[in-house]
Amino acid sequence: MSSKLGAHVLSGNDSVKAMLDAGCKVFKFVSQYNQLGLFIDPNVLVVGREYMAFPFANDLYNSGLSPFDAAHKFIYDLPNNQGKSQLGIYLANPRIKHWEGCNEPSFVDHAGQMWYGQFEIERMKIMDGLGLKCVIGNFSTGTPPDELWNDFVPAVKHARDHGHILGLHEYSSPWIWWMTGSFQIQRDANGKELNWNEYDKNILHAGGSGWTTLRYRHVIDKFLSPAGCSDAKIVITEFGLDGISPVPIGTSTGSWRKNRDEFWNRHDGISDPISYWRGSERDTERYYAEQLIWYDKEIRKDANVLGATIYIVGGFGGTWAEFDIDKTRVVNYLCDYINQERNVMNPQPSTNVETPPIIETPPAVKSRAWGVDTSGWKVDYNNQPPKWDIVKQEGASFVIGKCTDFDVDYYVPFADRIWKDTEIRVRASEMTLG
Repeated sequence: MSSKLGAHVLSGNDSVKAMLDAGCKVFKFVSQYNQLGLFIDPNVLVVGREYMAFPFANDLYNSGLSPFDAAHKFIYDLPNNQGKSQLGIYLANPRIKHWEGCNEPSFVDHAGQMWYGQFEIERMKIMDGLGLKCVIGNFSTGTPPDELWNDFVPAVKHARDHGHILGLHEYSSPWIWWMTGSFQIQRDANGKELNWNEYDKNILHAGGSGWTTLRYRHVIDKFLSPAGCSDAKIVITEFGLDGISPVPIGTSTGSWRKNRDEFWNRHDGISDPISYWRGSERDTERYYAEQLIWYDKEIRKDANVLGATIYIVGGFGGTWAEFDIDKTRVVNYLCDYINQERNVMNPQPSTNVETPPIIETPPAVKSRAWGVDTSGWKVDYNNQPPKWDIVKQEGASFVIGKCTDFDVDYYVPFADRIWKDTEIRVRASEMTLG
């Protein structure tokens, strides 16, 4: 089975191509889409999010809008910093089929969480009409609290039934496995928290669900399975090391660079679920890569988890530079691992089988030009795209493709669901497109 590791990208960089070439199957881009031309393999999941300073999900809720009106406002009306709507960004980047909505919503009561679930359902309905899909939820690490998860389950069920994805963020510190399985705070007989160097290292082991990383397992077991949607597709659209609480006394918390500078070199690695830090080599960049690989091996146990994007691979410096792995050996180690974990190639056709010769038949002479028209209404969306090169061989010289329509229920325009595919393939066949 292939690795499920991927990259969360804030700016273009060479590491993106290196990870793609190594075999990464999931990437997330935020507002910077200039490297999308690299992504020609349809099996690579590309998630997009257009950054907007305003509004957050809570702002939309507090404005008094219904979930229906808020979803339409979010997609059609709210501008980014360049004055473009979400819809404009979607149409300008046809390689991205899955789009996030609001980032890291945080509701504190049932009414708000139920509103957000309905907002996401309405967003999914709109995106289906555009021939696109949503990554819903996009909750920060450890949220929402357990008492609010059932309020969001209807949105997850809708996503499962209509081909959308649940998005979650997972971080931990000072290691990626902290607070998973038995990696928990230890206390003495009187309930006093122990310093890290006082822990009983023999009882620590990794695995199971977690409070921060691997928390998706807790969500599946406690909320999604009872609702009949344990098979909902999930993508971890941010993960890595970041400040969390609680952490053991005597350790550190924060980004991988912060832990590298403040704690790792004082850590013996005896209780780690990986062997690397117990050896003679102490390369902190490889240590972080090995932690990410540990996480990958865990999520690969869960078929409905499509992948996890490391935050970040290419940023803008400043506050977030301490998270960046671009231009580090972390990327090199990960690429080596991902390449080694590729699926075995499909067997090539036997050379003993004689290939029949291709007999070229001249196209029939036509007395006048002729062509075909196409639209989403005339093609089964689950079928393969029309073979336009064969249509051309039959003598067609042009194609009329439907590109827009009008939703009479929502009173909004939308792009025909096969328009972009028609445009790309017909132009490649060198027929005239109208």
